Amino acid sequence: MKFVSFNLLPAFRHLLPLLIVFTLLNACLGEQADSQSAEKAEVFTITDNVFEGKVFALAQPTDNDSCSFKHNCDCCVFFYLFNDDNSFYDFSSCQGDETFIKGEWKVEDNALSLRYSPLYISKTYNWEAEFDATLPTYIYSDTTTEIKEYWLSPVECGNSFFMDYNDHTIEHNLYPSTYSFDSLQQEIKDGSLIPYMDSVETAQQLNFNSTVGNN
Repeated sequence: MKFVSFNLLPAFRHLLPLLIVFTLLNACLGEQADSQSAEKAEVFTITDNVFEGKVFALAQPTDNDSCSFKHNCDCCVFFYLFNDDNSFYDFSSCQGDETFIKGEWKVEDNALSLRYSPLYISKTYNWEAEFDATLPTYIYSDTTTEIKEYWLSPVECGNSFFMDYNDHTIEHNLYPSTYSFDSLQQEIKDGSLIPYMDSVETAQQLNFNSTVGNN
């Protein structure tokens, strides 16, 4: 029997550069994947200090940048005032009309909980009072609903962040606002929204939670 011998060394020499390239490429891709995983693992950390005494705006993100928000109309932004006693005010003002809800907030496991009072207060400008001085300038009304709680998670955006609702049916985010906390709080006090809410809670014997404050 006659054996045929093959010299594989020349062929291997031709393949060696390709093997080196594939080895290096695979290593680079592995490092890149590890780097991307590390970047995704970085989470913006929130604490109570992020919210205490701060104002946030509830609004829709812009079409091409979720880090900034847009106003779809003159009355489409709600302000959230986070008090130091872990109560918050959900407040909006539009052409003389105001709405007001209060609740409790807490930070837990790097997420924000907003637990709403069942009482919703609205203050509407009475246009008929412009023609009849005996009528009140504003009309107050209240609606009682079920207690609701929402959870939001922080999303980092460059040097800032926003709070994203875990319930993704809500198409709005909470954004840090430059609006003055003291000015908004004074506006709420001047509008008698808190005293009116307190009187309704007392009359209806509503017991949301004793820790919700009346700053």
